[in-house]
Amino acid sequence: MRPVETVSWFDAIVFCNELTVKTMITADCAYYSDAQFTKIYTMKDAGNFVAPFYDNIKKGYRLPTEAEWEFVARGGDAHGPVWNFAFSGTQADENQLECDSLYPSSIDANLGEHGWYRENSMGVTHEVGTKLPNSLGLYDMSGGVWEWLYDWYDNAVYTENVLNPQGAQKGTDRVLRGGSWYDEAYACCVTRRFHNAHPYIPHFYFGFRYCRSI
Repeated sequence: MRPVETVSWFDAIVFCNELTVKTMITADCAYYSDAQFTKIYTMKDAGNFVAPFYDNIKKGYRLPTEAEWEFVARGGDAHGPVWNFAFSGTQADENQLECDSLYPSSIDANLGEHGWYRENSMGVTHEVGTKLPNSLGLYDMSGGVWEWLYDWYDNAVYTENVLNPQGAQKGTDRVLRGGSWYDEAYACCVTRRFHNAHPYIPHFYFGFRYCRSI
């Protein structure tokens, strides 16, 4: 099975609620169209570009926050041996990642073992699980497709020493992480941040990864 792609941020929000309804109960849904959490967010809301409200005590399926995504992409242990790897699951060649702003040079054999990116994708997505996973057993967190996250984009998030930062309370852009089959290796770094001011527009290299609280 290939990763979902050509999907908007709003589409991903609706999918999470619909999966929750099908596999759990409606009351477990994480996303609502009102601040009182009484109206489940639906496809109609997404079609009208209504910004969802997130009920963080619910256990239903949802998009990861940016901090959650990076934590698991980097191996889940800030003191572990893989935390500072350039990509999810592997170091860059000789622990160096070369990127020239005019002439990107980032062919990386190690990333090729763990993810699909421009140098090995042949211009298409590929089956999930055909590359090596990271230390938590997760596949394609570097490369594959850019993954929509719940957060608004905020330049200041990672300048603050905060445990599990929750992102900005408002903004114009939504965050994506992970790089894609369309990108050079440097875009697939676990620390690389990307944002999009038009979350209602799907792109051919945008997808998502869902999660839920337990």
